[in-house]
Amino acid sequence: MSAHEGLGRRKARLVRDEAPVDADVVLIRAVAADAVESIIDDASTSSRRYVIENEQGGREILYGVSVFALRPDRSAGELLARFDTAPMYLPISVGALLEGGFALVPTGSNPDHFDVQLLSARSEDAPASRSELAEAAARLVALAGPLRPNPAYT
Repeated sequence: MSAHEGLGRRKARLVRDEAPVDADVVLIRAVAADAVESIIDDASTSSRRYVIENEQGGREILYGVSVFALRPDRSAGELLARFDTAPMYLPISVGALLEGGFALVPTGSNPDHFDVQLLSARSEDAPASRSELAEAAARLVALAGPLRPNPAYT
């Protein structure tokens, strides 16, 4: 059985209606030491659970990778304190993310939470392969640059 068989209907992910985020805002992603594998796993889980509505009113699979905006009034350490089981993190600016061809979706009720859509415009009838996810995850990690140690890791 594939990862997408027998799962029933995916839920629509809550997408906040808000203005786009400034290009210079830094996004933080807590990851395991193997960042690509960590991102693949999270995007796969998201894809089995969620869809988002696209601009045409249709549904597309959310290959979402959670990130949090680092606002000027807090430090990376403060933000990362909630992810003390992740040994590493990746910072990336919104501008670099968008220039790299990824979409940023404001999801959930936390105003600092977003999902990076690894693969856009995928209908529920045409899910991505693991190799497509791996390629997108590797591109995201390369855009973000070197992994950094999480100061909150325990």
